[in-house]
Amino acid sequence: PGTEYRYNNSGYYLLGLVIERLSHRTYASYVRERLTSPYGLESTGYCEERALVPHRARGYTPGLIGLQNAAPISMTHPFSAGAVNESSLALMLEEARLESGNSVGYGLGVSLGEFEGRRMIGHGGAINGFSTHLVHFPDDGLTIAVLANTDGARPSRPTRQIARVAPGPPEPGNQALA
Repeated sequence: PGTEYRYNNSGYYLLGLVIERLSHRTYASYVRERLTSPYGLESTGYCEERALVPHRARGYTPGLIGLQNAAPISMTHPFSAGAVNESSLALMLEEARLESGNSVGYGLGVSLGEFEGRRMIGHGGAINGFSTHLVHFPDDGLTIAVLANTDGARPSRPTRQIARVAPGPPEPGNQALA
Protein backbone atom coordinates (compact mmCIF):
# COMPACT_ATOMS: atom_id res chain seq x y z
CA PRO A 1 0.00 0.00 0.00
CA GLY A 2 1.19 3.46 -0.89
CA THR A 3 3.98 2.28 -3.18
CA GLU A 4 2.06 1.15 -6.26
CA TYR A 5 -1.28 1.75 -8.01
CA ARG A 6 -3.38 -1.05 -9.49
CA TYR A 7 -7.04 -0.60 -10.34
CA ASN A 8 -9.38 -3.39 -9.27
CA ASN A 9 -13.04 -3.87 -8.42
CA SER A 10 -12.47 -5.79 -5.18
CA GLY A 11 -12.69 -2.62 -3.09
CA TYR A 12 -16.13 -1.83 -4.50
CA TYR A 13 -17.24 -5.37 -3.76
CA LEU A 14 -16.07 -5.01 -0.16
CA LEU A 15 -17.80 -1.62 0.05
CA GLY A 16 -21.07 -3.29 -0.96
CA LEU A 17 -20.67 -5.84 1.82
CA VAL A 18 -20.04 -3.02 4.33
CA ILE A 19 -23.17 -1.21 3.09
CA GLU A 20 -25.22 -4.37 3.56
CA ARG A 21 -23.81 -4.98 7.04
CA LEU A 22 -24.36 -1.41 8.24
CA SER A 23 -27.76 -0.87 6.61
CA HIS A 24 -29.16 -4.32 7.52
CA ARG A 25 -30.58 -4.75 4.01
CA THR A 26 -29.52 -6.04 0.64
CA TYR A 27 -27.39 -3.85 -1.57
CA ALA A 28 -30.18 -3.80 -4.19
CA SER A 29 -32.76 -2.53 -1.67
CA TYR A 30 -30.27 0.04 -0.35
CA VAL A 31 -29.70 1.40 -3.88
CA ARG A 32 -33.47 1.50 -4.48
CA GLU A 33 -34.29 3.23 -1.17
CA ARG A 34 -31.37 5.69 -1.04
CA LEU A 35 -30.58 6.43 -4.68
CA THR A 36 -33.12 5.55 -7.34
CA SER A 37 -36.50 6.06 -5.63
CA PRO A 38 -35.75 9.42 -3.93
CA TYR A 39 -34.70 10.87 -7.29
CA GLY A 40 -37.60 9.43 -9.29
CA LEU A 41 -35.43 7.00 -11.23
CA GLU A 42 -38.15 4.39 -11.48
CA SER A 43 -36.67 2.74 -14.59
CA THR A 44 -33.20 2.53 -13.03
CA GLY A 45 -32.03 0.00 -10.51
CA TYR A 46 -29.50 -2.53 -9.44
CA CYS A 47 -29.47 -5.46 -11.85
CA GLU A 48 -31.59 -8.10 -10.22
CA GLU A 49 -31.45 -11.23 -12.35
CA ARG A 50 -35.01 -12.47 -12.01
CA ALA A 51 -36.91 -9.18 -12.07
CA LEU A 52 -39.02 -8.53 -15.16
CA VAL A 53 -38.00 -5.08 -16.35
CA PRO A 54 -39.94 -3.57 -19.26
CA HIS A 55 -37.63 -2.11 -21.92
CA ARG A 56 -34.50 -3.54 -20.27
CA ALA A 57 -31.41 -2.81 -22.36
CA ARG A 58 -29.83 -5.85 -24.00
CA GLY A 59 -26.10 -6.15 -24.40
CA TYR A 60 -24.30 -7.32 -27.51
CA THR A 61 -20.83 -8.48 -28.43
CA PRO A 62 -19.08 -8.52 -31.80
CA GLY A 63 -19.14 -11.97 -33.38
CA LEU A 64 -17.86 -13.58 -36.54
CA ILE A 65 -20.94 -12.56 -38.54
CA GLY A 66 -21.89 -9.33 -36.79
CA LEU A 67 -23.36 -8.61 -33.40
CA GLN A 68 -24.64 -11.39 -31.17
CA ASN A 69 -26.14 -11.47 -27.69
CA ALA A 70 -23.52 -10.96 -25.00
CA ALA A 71 -23.08 -13.78 -22.53
CA PRO A 72 -25.32 -13.30 -19.52
CA ILE A 73 -23.63 -12.31 -16.29
CA SER A 74 -24.99 -12.36 -12.79
CA MET A 75 -24.57 -8.96 -11.16
CA THR A 76 -23.94 -10.77 -7.89
CA HIS A 77 -20.34 -11.16 -9.09
CA PRO A 78 -19.41 -7.51 -9.84
CA PHE A 79 -21.83 -6.45 -7.05
CA SER A 80 -21.62 -2.88 -5.78
CA ALA A 81 -20.83 0.74 -6.50
CA GLY A 82 -22.47 3.60 -4.64
CA ALA A 83 -23.55 7.17 -4.10
CA VAL A 84 -21.52 9.53 -1.93
CA ASN A 85 -22.00 12.43 0.43
CA GLU A 86 -20.08 15.74 0.26
CA SER A 87 -17.20 14.68 2.51
CA SER A 88 -16.81 11.43 0.54
CA LEU A 89 -16.91 13.43 -2.70
CA ALA A 90 -14.08 15.65 -1.44
CA LEU A 91 -11.99 12.54 -0.75
CA MET A 92 -12.83 11.14 -4.19
CA LEU A 93 -11.57 14.31 -5.84
CA GLU A 94 -8.28 14.31 -3.96
CA GLU A 95 -5.63 12.82 -6.19
CA ALA A 96 -3.92 9.80 -4.64
CA ARG A 97 -0.15 9.92 -4.29
CA LEU A 98 2.31 7.14 -3.69
CA GLU A 99 4.89 7.30 -0.90
CA SER A 100 7.36 8.46 -3.57
CA GLY A 101 5.18 11.54 -4.13
CA ASN A 102 4.17 10.41 -7.63
CA SER A 103 0.53 10.98 -8.55
CA VAL A 104 -1.56 8.06 -9.82
CA GLY A 105 -4.11 10.22 -11.69
CA TYR A 106 -6.90 8.69 -9.64
CA GLY A 107 -8.94 9.67 -6.60
CA LEU A 108 -11.20 7.32 -4.66
CA GLY A 109 -13.18 5.81 -7.55
CA VAL A 110 -12.64 8.38 -10.32
CA SER A 111 -9.91 9.32 -12.77
CA LEU A 112 -8.60 12.85 -12.34
CA GLY A 113 -6.79 14.73 -15.04
CA GLU A 114 -7.07 17.12 -17.95
CA PHE A 115 -8.30 16.94 -21.50
CA GLU A 116 -6.93 19.58 -23.87
CA GLY A 117 -6.26 21.94 -20.97
CA ARG A 118 -9.64 21.40 -19.26
CA ARG A 119 -9.85 19.83 -15.79
CA MET A 120 -11.69 16.51 -16.07
CA ILE A 121 -13.12 13.92 -13.67
CA GLY A 122 -14.40 10.62 -15.03
CA HIS A 123 -14.48 6.89 -15.29
CA GLY A 124 -15.14 4.27 -17.90
CA GLY A 125 -16.52 0.82 -17.45
CA ALA A 126 -17.44 -2.36 -19.23
CA ILE A 127 -19.21 -5.61 -18.55
CA ASN A 128 -20.66 -8.28 -20.82
CA GLY A 129 -22.53 -6.46 -23.57
CA PHE A 130 -22.07 -2.92 -22.25
CA SER A 131 -19.43 -0.16 -22.33
CA THR A 132 -19.61 3.27 -20.70
CA HIS A 133 -17.65 6.45 -20.26
CA LEU A 134 -18.66 9.35 -18.00
CA VAL A 135 -16.66 12.57 -17.74
CA HIS A 136 -17.31 15.84 -15.96
CA PHE A 137 -15.58 19.13 -16.67
CA PRO A 138 -16.17 20.97 -13.37
CA ASP A 139 -14.93 24.36 -14.57
CA ASP A 140 -17.27 24.24 -17.57
CA GLY A 141 -20.32 22.72 -15.89
CA LEU A 142 -20.25 20.08 -18.62
CA THR A 143 -20.91 16.38 -18.14
CA ILE A 144 -20.78 13.84 -20.97
CA ALA A 145 -22.09 10.30 -20.63
CA VAL A 146 -21.69 7.77 -23.41
CA LEU A 147 -23.46 4.45 -22.98
CA ALA A 148 -23.16 1.60 -25.45
CA ASN A 149 -24.94 -1.72 -25.33
CA THR A 150 -22.03 -3.42 -27.08
CA ASP A 151 -18.88 -4.56 -25.34
CA GLY A 152 -15.65 -3.29 -26.85
CA ALA A 153 -17.42 -0.17 -28.18
CA ARG A 154 -14.70 2.24 -26.94
CA PRO A 155 -17.06 4.97 -25.70
CA SER A 156 -14.13 7.23 -24.75
CA ARG A 157 -13.72 8.09 -28.45
CA PRO A 158 -17.12 9.83 -28.85
CA THR A 159 -16.63 11.35 -25.38
CA ARG A 160 -13.46 13.07 -26.61
CA GLN A 161 -15.14 14.12 -29.87
CA ILE A 162 -18.04 15.69 -27.97
CA ALA A 163 -15.69 17.41 -25.50
CA ARG A 164 -13.75 18.98 -28.39
CA VAL A 165 -16.84 20.70 -29.81
CA ALA A 166 -18.75 21.37 -26.58
CA PRO A 167 -18.41 24.93 -25.35
CA GLY A 168 -16.16 25.70 -22.43
CA PRO A 169 -17.10 28.09 -19.65
CA PRO A 170 -18.78 31.32 -20.73
CA GLU A 171 -16.60 34.39 -21.15
CA PRO A 172 -16.77 36.73 -18.14
CA GLY A 173 -19.61 39.19 -18.67
CA ASN A 174 -21.12 37.12 -21.53
CA GLN A 175 -23.88 35.25 -19.73
CA ALA A 176 -25.89 34.89 -22.97
CA LEU A 177 -23.82 31.78 -23.69
CA ALA A 178 -24.53 30.19 -20.29
